[in-house]
Amino acid sequence: MGLVKLIKSNGAQITVDGNYSGEKKAVVEVGVDDQVIFEIDPSSIDLQKYQRSNNRGGENVDDINSTVVAEQLAADDAMQLGERFAIGNTLWKVIDRRLDTYKS
Repeated sequence: MGLVKLIKSNGAQITVDGNYSGEKKAVVEVGVDDQVIFEIDPSSIDLQKYQRSNNRGGENVDDINSTVVAEQLAADDAMQLGERFAIGNTLWKVIDRRLDTYKS
């Protein structure tokens, strides 16, 4: 979940890897009238990924996935048309949404 594309006011585009694996990072300069695309990743952790022996210790995958879904829904709720967000020392406004409501 995060910013996946910068569309510069001159039409140039910078895309951050969208395969949802590893760290995604791009440091770029932005200007007035630039736009960004924020994407909520619909993935979850495979239930067998962190299987515990004898049901001992730590959170299980269901708990982790529940937390992830809660964060996805919170991001969706915050990203309403007209809302403004500070990212670093820049200010952004939600001007469009692909979906009315995020479907996890």
